[in-house]
Amino acid sequence: MRHRAPKARAQNDPDPGDLPSAPAADVQAALTALTRAESRTHVDPRQRLNLRGLHLAGAELKDADLTYADLRMADLTRAHMSGATLTGATLIRTTLTRATLPEATLTEADLVYATLTGANLLRANLTQAYLGQATLTGARLDGATLMDADLEKATLTKATLRRATLTEADLSGADLSGAILTGADLSRAVTADVVTDKRTKMPEGWDPSAAAPPASPPKRASGPPPGGPWGRIGRPRRGARDL
Repeated sequence: MRHRAPKARAQNDPDPGDLPSAPAADVQAALTALTRAESRTHVDPRQRLNLRGLHLAGAELKDADLTYADLRMADLTRAHMSGATLTGATLIRTTLTRATLPEATLTEADLVYATLTGANLLRANLTQAYLGQATLTGARLDGATLMDADLEKATLTKATLRRATLTEADLSGADLSGAILTGADLSRAVTADVVTDKRTKMPEGWDPSAAAPPASPPKRASGPPPGGPWGRIGRPRRGARDL
């Protein structure tokens, strides 16, 4: 698999190159086989799927099981991932521009510095996901669940979060210019230093003066939680292996 798929271009590489807009047939077949939910039930839980740094633009990953997968710096531009499970997956600096992830599960996934420009995350579950400094410009997050998610300094310009659940989420320093959050639940959310403009639509009754709750010890350390077979920032625990 890693020998057949091309390597992803670096995020700051201006050269468009000649990378394919969709995986080759054999690469797509391997992806499908490796990410079937029934296939993953027979895999040692200490093994994770290693797709780090691969160019997988346009991949068909509907309902795929990518639990704890390593997708760091991979290119999943316009990938079709509706209903996919990415619980605990590592997507640091991953490109998901215009990817479709409606109703996907990204609980505790690490998307720090990820690019999700124009991504479809309608009704996705991002509970306790790490999205610090991620780019979600124009992303669609209507009805999404972002309870206790870390969105510190994330870019959400022109993103839509209608009726999204952001209970206890950390939005400190996030850029909400032109974002629409009508009907969103910001109960106990941290919204200190958020950037808004005249186009921003916050939930009715939102009080910017109450943006920061009283200081208290952090609930959890920075980086992915220690649960599961993988350690913080995608580092494997002792004995963990890649597929």
